[in-house]
Amino acid sequence: MSWGNRLKVTTTLICAGVLLSVFNNCSAEHIGVSSPSILANGVWSCEEPLDHMYVFERTYHSFLMNRCASCHQGGGAGPGAFAASGIQLAFQGFDALGATTINARALDGHSSGSGPQNTAEVNEASDNYISGLAAIQDCAVQNGEELEEIQEGADSIRFQSRPINPNINRPVQVTWNLRDHYLSGPNYDPNLYGDIEITADVQIFQRPGIINYVLSNPRVVTNTTDLHITSLLFKLNGRPTPAQRSFYLVDKDIRAWNADHPDFNRPDPDPNTDINEYEYQARLISGGALVMLGEVRTTDVLSIT
Repeated sequence: MSWGNRLKVTTTLICAGVLLSVFNNCSAEHIGVSSPSILANGVWSCEEPLDHMYVFERTYHSFLMNRCASCHQGGGAGPGAFAASGIQLAFQGFDALGATTINARALDGHSSGSGPQNTAEVNEASDNYISGLAAIQDCAVQNGEELEEIQEGADSIRFQSRPINPNINRPVQVTWNLRDHYLSGPNYDPNLYGDIEITADVQIFQRPGIINYVLSNPRVVTNTTDLHITSLLFKLNGRPTPAQRSFYLVDKDIRAWNADHPDFNRPDPDPNTDINEYEYQARLISGGALVMLGEVRTTDVLSIT
């Protein structure tokens, strides 16, 4: 099938099938309450040139160069140049894989530079990276920044809400079937997309006085139909995270994972993982992460538009 199947996907939270306009319409048990400002931790300042690459440079980059450069740099034996000395090349490799994957690989012992001895450094880098992403949003709100374009419009496709079922100790997956969970949208035939799914990892991030959701690694599970994803906009309980840019204009082609895919028959570089690395990368819309500012409740639900 051609690349003509295009989806502009925006994400919305719904309670009992009705779009929320007021945050507290869904009563729920609180897990915690977010701090009014992520900047209170003293790690970041709005005076800095905050963007995703700058946050990566100040958190993960040195650690990755020290532990992973023997394999993961331009021309190295390992996939991804996230340990390259050049910040732009390293960030491109890091952003393609995502912090969640980097964390797991840094601890799983697959090489001499990887293993549980990195736990403290990985936790510190991850904590500061996530707080940096939140600071980008926080500073944008304080400065009154607006997105240059409207992220949700008349051509957006909306899907039903799905429960997050948050777990304080580990990430969870939230999944939408593009046929069964379709809600509304123009020129959309739910039957065309069969059993195609969109899934994302959602974890709870905590530091003193702060508790937030972090959404990462959105991906498409498709074995028959090629898709093009234009945009992802996430809302928590009906409200978008202010100045959200993580998955804005991702503009990503996703080819069906079948014998016609150029990587389909390539052997998994790490057979000990749950999924073929090539398959994971083929399904990945973005390796980025989004800190969703707001309260965390045990009955929160997430949907896609």
